[in-house]
Amino acid sequence: MQDSNPGLITSSVGGVGFNVALANHYSLNSKNLTNKSRLVSALGDDIAGAGILTLLKDYGIDHNGVKTLSGCKTAQYVASIDSNGHLLLASADMRIIESPQCVDHIVSEIGKSQPKLIIVDCNLLKNGLDAVLEAASSLPITPRIIVEPTSAPKLSRLVEVNTSRLKVYPQNLILMITPTAEELAVIHSSFGKREFFDDYDSWFPLLDLMGIDSLFREKMVSLAGKNEAMKHMLEKGIVQQAVQILPYIPKILVKLGSRGCVLFSLNTNVNDYKSVPTTSPFKPTFTLISKGRNYEEGKTLGITIEYFAVPPENANLSVVDVTGAGDTLLGCLVALLAQNDWLTDGVELLEQEWGKWEGIYKSQVASGLTIESSQAVSEAIRTMK
Repeated sequence: MQDSNPGLITSSVGGVGFNVALANHYSLNSKNLTNKSRLVSALGDDIAGAGILTLLKDYGIDHNGVKTLSGCKTAQYVASIDSNGHLLLASADMRIIESPQCVDHIVSEIGKSQPKLIIVDCNLLKNGLDAVLEAASSLPITPRIIVEPTSAPKLSRLVEVNTSRLKVYPQNLILMITPTAEELAVIHSSFGKREFFDDYDSWFPLLDLMGIDSLFREKMVSLAGKNEAMKHMLEKGIVQQAVQILPYIPKILVKLGSRGCVLFSLNTNVNDYKSVPTTSPFKPTFTLISKGRNYEEGKTLGITIEYFAVPPENANLSVVDVTGAGDTLLGCLVALLAQNDWLTDGVELLEQEWGKWEGIYKSQVASGLTIESSQAVSEAIRTMK
């Protein structure tokens, strides 16, 4: 500290939005699927911005939603990585993304394109996130929204948006969020400070309907005695935190690093889930299903917990850089929605569930390819089957 140190310096184009868009693009290309996604962002009128625009064109990514802002500097992120590829320290200059001009541009793009799905990251300030949620809710058909937290310090911006944007299911605007375990704890703590868990008119009745009874708790404790990942999730409060957040955000995909990932879902026909065949090679390592309670006529509200261990393909990775791993996972996962759209509030088709399992499995494999690459997103994803 307080001195220069020798090191190997490399540079690449990145950022959450770019990484997710590129991983999405690679994954769609690997399956010969049409890319209908659009990257919406802002660049400065500088050398870095011009280079990124050229790169987007070369990749074939739709860049019509990327605007060059006069007098602004393109966002920069500098990270120090240790010899094992793990992050030591990072600094981010995202002032252009935080600017009112960028927010106005994003809101305008949402209004013009009227997307069915929006992925937004927390590089936007609180007012920017609030504007995105408001613009989405104003469309004739409200798009589904996925939030990528970006980092624990920036995640508080999401919780600080107008409370009218964070309503309980089925009035929720945000469909899914993809935090790490540490980021999940930040969300939970922030929700608690804003008294979201003291809403006895909306939140508590829905929580009660989810059927988290003593029998379900016993199942979790019993499984924790046999499965290290379940034990870890209970000890760290991951399950408890996710369950309390689910009424506000009904799908939570928690990234557990070397332990894989776990999907918590609110389901309106949870009993049907119990009859889904588990002969798929991509099935979860384990699934827990709450008993649930009657929600509406013919519907039983409950939760599912689906844990996906690290795939065998990722068992012995040569770690180069973990920075873009989470972005890669999300980008590939969204790409596979083009084949099987499982972002619903219940089981509709067998293919839907099996497609979800395959999507999460292969997205983890893609994430492993990025971890072994010096690039923000590994080009090897283009040749995945």
